[in-house]
Amino acid sequence: MKIIYHCYGGAHSSVIMAAIHLGHLPMERIPDNKEIMEMPLYEKQEKEEHGSFFYCGQDEFGNEVYVLGRRSLNLVVEPVLNYLAAKFGEMIKVVNAVNHVNFPMKLGGFLSRRLKLVFIGRPLVLWGTRKAYVKFTAEVKKIKGSFDANNTLS
Repeated sequence: MKIIYHCYGGAHSSVIMAAIHLGHLPMERIPDNKEIMEMPLYEKQEKEEHGSFFYCGQDEFGNEVYVLGRRSLNLVVEPVLNYLAAKFGEMIKVVNAVNHVNFPMKLGGFLSRRLKLVFIGRPLVLWGTRKAYVKFTAEVKKIKGSFDANNTLS
């Protein structure tokens, strides 16, 4: 199965959720800013890369985990990906990471990524990420708990 975490820019929330899913970030505590910034894709994706899938790794169930920056196509990305998966015989789980993003993350991401005001935006998005972290981990736990013994969604 392929698990695709998607968000607007593919630089923050989807990267965090994929990292939690793969065990690169802890589930039992909130990481510090240094741990978050050490994630290879955190705040790295550029707008030219939106629409591209970035492979993050394989989880303990053998699922491939990806992140996707999809801009404002949130209403079509899941139906299109589900259609293609069915058409080509793939099993996928598509997760909208934006559902757990707070205002500091949105504002910080906009300032840092769009306006290139990294010195203002990055601290804001990191603070927001840490505030939303419990919601991110709860969603990842729910996703991982939805697999049955055959690694299919139950």
